[in-house]
Amino acid sequence: MKITKVIGLIIAFSICANTFAKLGNRTSEITLNPSVKIIREQIGDGIEIVTDKKEYTTNYDVGGGTFLPMVMGFNVVSTKNRQIEYKLTLNVQNYCREEGTTNDQKMKDVKYFLDGESVIPSLRTNEITTGTFLTNNERWHQFMIKFPRIPQDNTYKMCYGFVGITAMLTNTY
Repeated sequence: MKITKVIGLIIAFSICANTFAKLGNRTSEITLNPSVKIIREQIGDGIEIVTDKKEYTTNYDVGGGTFLPMVMGFNVVSTKNRQIEYKLTLNVQNYCREEGTTNDQKMKDVKYFLDGESVIPSLRTNEITTGTFLTNNERWHQFMIKFPRIPQDNTYKMCYGFVGITAMLTNTY
């Protein structure tokens, strides 16, 4: 019998590009406030996601015209101190909207890395699905977002998105 508990970690961010046009050589910071929410739970339990921080930030590199990579760490933990097998699914979405428009444009050229390996979301679902992981108690993961060039100009541009991380327990031993 498989026990399934799906946990989601949603990380939302927003940036306003016109703010950076006035910064000169300084850098600006964006702050992410992750929250953990159980999306679906079936009978039984035994798995959870624990983030390494409550807030993630990155700086805007004026010379490079982009945000520095954002690194988010989290543990997938066996709550019953048993060996578990699980899969991760990451749902990523990033959009920008310029002043005076009502349509969000998908942010292009965002790159994602899980545990140092490049991962590419499905064009249809925006999801990244991993293979199976095995752990006795807890396993550390690191998710990194590399932003595309977002140059400074005098146009107000709001960019935002989220990362949903789901851990699904596939087996216990």
